[in-house]
Amino acid sequence: MGNENSQNVVYGDRLQNNVELSWKKMKPCPYPNREGQCACSHGNDLYIFGGVIQSNSEEPVESNDLLVYNTEKNSWSQVKATGSIPPACSAAALVCVGRKLYLFGGLSHDHGWFNELHVFCLENKSWSKLEGEGMKPSPRDKLQAVAVSTDIYFFGGFGPKSESLDEEMDSEEEEAEGGADFGWFNDLYIYNTVENKWSQPVQMNLGVPTARAAHAMCAVDRNLIIFGGRDAESRQNDLHIFNIDTKKWNTELSVRGRQPEPRSFHTATSVGNRVVVMGGRAIDNNHFADLHLLDTVPKHGQLTHYIGDEDGINNCVACQATNHDNSTLCEPLQMSDLPRAPWTEVSADFCGHTTLATR
Repeated sequence: MGNENSQNVVYGDRLQNNVELSWKKMKPCPYPNREGQCACSHGNDLYIFGGVIQSNSEEPVESNDLLVYNTEKNSWSQVKATGSIPPACSAAALVCVGRKLYLFGGLSHDHGWFNELHVFCLENKSWSKLEGEGMKPSPRDKLQAVAVSTDIYFFGGFGPKSESLDEEMDSEEEEAEGGADFGWFNDLYIYNTVENKWSQPVQMNLGVPTARAAHAMCAVDRNLIIFGGRDAESRQNDLHIFNIDTKKWNTELSVRGRQPEPRSFHTATSVGNRVVVMGGRAIDNNHFADLHLLDTVPKHGQLTHYIGDEDGINNCVACQATNHDNSTLCEPLQMSDLPRAPWTEVSADFCGHTTLATR
């Protein structure tokens, strides 16, 4: 796995920001606590599948429940699904296209890694197993997926390097140390939901991220944005952008501000041309409670980003007005504004208001 604590990270300069935002704590989930679940949204509904249930058992207890949180009603419910229900697992990928949810991959303590594709119809609340044409990804977990139009893009993950291998193991890290049977992936797959067909794009240049898992990925316009994750060396905080039209990785990124610390198991969500990165596990295995925002279309022709703080749930929004420079303090903004600006740090108490932080 490498000595993670010895990783040298060079950070950019912190940029100032003046923002007032508020947080609201929503209704707690009434269902058992879990980790390793996957989620996606459709309209006002957030769908959550699987995960490892917290229990007194010495062995992991995976779930195949499908939960839904309605943001408008602030209500939780469990879907009474029918059909070919997917096996219980953790660290799968869940994506919404139209009125359907697509589930791929995952890990079961009893059965190993999966590379089955299931689809859930929101209208009849039924699961079906899909057998698409073409070569699909090998069994894996901790991969990421994102939909662009009717195509779903899958990147990375961890699992057996050969499907014929015995998928049972005592410790993922011990097996990965040997480097022969299990490992990380940096392959890119596309599933076309209309044609029910798998393919792999021909990547037209260098710049492919290192093989990794537990990274974060989202789409901004026609670009796939990948941040961080864990590779064979350590947890990372690198940024990669792949254009699905040119099929090229951006190898000339210029990013201003102070990037987030290396991490895995975080999330990345696109809001317009911005990417919101939250949480994750640090190099020392502690967990982050920060929030960061990356602006992919700044006015000065450079990639820029905001940064949150580790002192609780925090916010990361700034503005970049005409003739803006790094020493200018911006006016307070609402969350819906999500303006263009550099990585900036703002701290806030949960359910409170943000204040300027210039550490």
